[in-house]
This record gives sequence, structure tokens and C-alpha cells, in this order.
Amino acid sequence: MWQILLPAHVLPPEWRQSGEVPATARLVADPAGFAARMAALLDLDADRLRLWLFARCVQECLDEPELYEVAVRLAP
Repeated sequence: MWQILLPAHVLPPEWRQSGEVPATARLVADPAGFAARMAALLDLDADRLRLWLFARCVQECLDEPELYEVAVRLAP
């Protein structure tokens, strides 16, 4: 339902790419490096993507506790 209210074409590309945050070993091991690599591959602003990834990890850490430490390491 929320996609009707906020269609993907008006969302920043950083949000679209961080919409699903899997707690992969690479993300947990080096969150900043993961964000930088993802930004480079997708030709996005690395700082914005890092902030969006931080926000998603904060949001998802209740369901995936390992993302709490990732959020702490990505915190601005």
C-alpha cells in the first residue's frame, strides 16, 4: 500500500538500493566498506548511501539483531 502513496520514482536512489538490508557477512565485517562498494557499483553518493544504510539498519535491528552493531559502526 505504501508504494501507492510514495512511488519508487520519487524516492532517492539510495533508499531504493538499501530497501532490503540483508545481514551478510560482508556487511557485518565492514559496513563502511560495504556501503562504499555498493555506492561505487551503483554510481551513487557514498555518504548518502551510508546514511540511508544506517537508517535501514536501525529500523531492521529489532528483527535482525546483528544489524545493531552495523548501525553503531555506520552512525554519523
